[in-house]
Amino acid sequence: AVKLLVVKIDDGLKTLIKNLDKHIIESYYKEKINKIINEICLINKLKCHKNILAYEDYIVYKENESQSWNILVEMDYLTPLSLYYSQKPFSIKDAIKLGRDISRGLYEYHKSGKIHKNLKDSNIFLGKDGVFKIGDFILSEELFRSKDINSMKDSKYYMAPEVITKNKYSELSD
Repeated sequence: AVKLLVVKIDDGLKTLIKNLDKHIIESYYKEKINKIINEICLINKLKCHKNILAYEDYIVYKENESQSWNILVEMDYLTPLSLYYSQKPFSIKDAIKLGRDISRGLYEYHKSGKIHKNLKDSNIFLGKDGVFKIGDFILSEELFRSKDINSMKDSKYYMAPEVITKNKYSELSD
């Protein structure tokens, strides 16, 4: 499967940055892209863990017309959790397996010194092997760094209060 990540200039910023040097704008967005690529590299190091979604490869290219950069990320093809439990009754055994699998994946991610901060059902997937996996680490890191919590749509309903208020948080917040 391929996931498209778009890094673009927000419409509100376009008017503010009209007069800025294009090189300054470009370096700002290249820094954002490099942070995303660093996250991809970290996940690649963790891909041997069965409860973490594996990113296989990526490519970055610039869309000149829309002033955006696209990152295509190749990853395993998985079933989203919401689709899985909408097609099959979710048993107590499934719930226990889900909790165990996600806990194992988070433990491994936390050992790398990172905190997901955006763990929710849309970031949990089921592999063909019947193993639940955590995904969207890239989005959780970059969204949290670059956006106001209120602009994160439904994500804020899953976040710990200390993450929303940007107070001190830890892996316990996941």
